[in-house]
Amino acid sequence: MNPNEKGRGMLLYIRKNIQYKETDDDSGFEELQVFNLILTEVEVVIASTYRSPSSTHENNSNLNNFLRKIGSSRSRYIVLGDMNFRDIDWKYLSTNHDENSKEHHFIEAVRDSYLDQHVDRPTRVTKHNEPSLLDLLLTDKTLEPSSIEYISPLGKGDHTLLHAKFNLWTTRRSKERLNYNKGSYDELRSDLKNNLIYEGLLTLDQNWNKFKSTLDSATKKFIPKMKIRIKQHKLPMSSEVRDVLRDKHKTWKDFKKEKSQRNYENYTSARNKVRKLTRQCVRKHEEDVSKSIKHQPKKFWNYVNKKIKTTEIIPALKIGPNKWAMTDKDKADTLVNFFSSVFTIETPGSREVVDYQENQLSDDLFISKETILNELNALDTTKSTGSDNVHPRVLRESRYEIAEMMSGLMQSSWEKGEIPEDWKCANITAIHKKDAKSDPNN
Repeated sequence: MNPNEKGRGMLLYIRKNIQYKETDDDSGFEELQVFNLILTEVEVVIASTYRSPSSTHENNSNLNNFLRKIGSSRSRYIVLGDMNFRDIDWKYLSTNHDENSKEHHFIEAVRDSYLDQHVDRPTRVTKHNEPSLLDLLLTDKTLEPSSIEYISPLGKGDHTLLHAKFNLWTTRRSKERLNYNKGSYDELRSDLKNNLIYEGLLTLDQNWNKFKSTLDSATKKFIPKMKIRIKQHKLPMSSEVRDVLRDKHKTWKDFKKEKSQRNYENYTSARNKVRKLTRQCVRKHEEDVSKSIKHQPKKFWNYVNKKIKTTEIIPALKIGPNKWAMTDKDKADTLVNFFSSVFTIETPGSREVVDYQENQLSDDLFISKETILNELNALDTTKSTGSDNVHPRVLRESRYEIAEMMSGLMQSSWEKGEIPEDWKCANITAIHKKDAKSDPNN
C-alpha cells in the first residue's frame, strides 16, 4: 500500500490455524504480497496482486516477469487479484489488441508460466458500464479449485466477491491445558492424604517445595488435559440480518441478469439495509459486552484482545540516544530499573512514629487448621494460576487434605519471620498509560 495515496491497497487475511511465512519479493512489481502457506506435507505460495489501469510499461513487465519466475519454480502457486485487463477473452486466451499491447504480453506470460485462469464470469458490474472480468484466479496445474462461488459485492463496492474452494489439508494448531472441570478429585484427595505430611525437621523452603511438588504431581495425574483450538471470532447475526443478506444476494443476481433501473434500485436498497443492520448489530454486541464488564470481565477482555492488531504487548523501549531495548530480557531490565528509580526512599525521622502497645502483636499467634479452611472455602475457582502454577480449584477441592500442611507452613513462617522464595515471585504486567509506548516512563 502506498502511504501517500488514499483508497488503495491490499489486505490478505490468513486464518490463525494456518501456519505461514512472508516471502521477500524482488520482482519490482508495485503492489504484490507473497506468503508461503505451510500445509500438511506441502507448501503453497499465495500471491495477492493489484494492477492499476494506469500501470506503467515497466510495472507491467515486472508483473509478467514475476509470473514467469513462479512458473519456472517447483512450488505450487495461487495468484489472485484485480488485474484490470478488461479486453482479454479468457475462454480462448486471446485479445483484440496487437502483439505489442500489455494484454498480449500478459497472455504470453500466463502461457509461459503454465498457469490456469479459473474465473469465467464478469466480476465488475456497474450501472453505466458493460460487465467486465477484471479479477483473476491463477493457479498451477495441480491446484485447480473444486468450486468458485460468485457473491454480491462487499458494502458499496462494485466488484463481485469470489469464494474459491481448494482441497488442501492443514494440521490444526491447538494448545493443551488442564481441564479442571473433569478432574478425578476423589482420587486426587486420596493421593494427597497419603503423601502430604508436614515435617518439622525440614526448613520452610523444603516443606513448601515438598507441598508444591506433591500437589503438582497429583494434579498432573488426576486432572486430564484438553486441546484448545483457536477459534475465529464470529459476530452473532439475528435472523433479520440473515434474511436481508439473502435478499441482497438475490437482488444482485437479478441486476447482473438484467441491468434495469428497477433492479439496480432494488439492489442498492437491500445493500444499504444490510449495511445499516450489521452496524446496529455490532453496536448492540459491543454495548452488551461493555455492560457485562463488572460481572463478566473475561468476556470484555476476550473481545478486546481479538480486536488488537499486534500480539507484542511491550514494544522496543528507548533507553538512550540511538539505544533500544529489543529483547524481552532487555525490556524487563529496563522497566525494573525505571520502577526502582521512582521509589520513595524514606530517611530516618521523615515519618511520624506511631506508639502501639506491645500486646497488639502476639508472639504466640496460632494459625489453626480451621482458619486455613475458612480461607480455602472462600477461594474463587474461576481465577487462573499464579506464578506457582497452583490452581485455586485444586486448592479448594483438596482443602481438607492440605489444610494441616498449610497451617504448619504459615505457622513456621510467622515464628521464623521468613517466607519461601516462591512467595516473593509474582507475574507483573506493565500497562501503557499514555503518549509514546517506547518511553519506559509511559
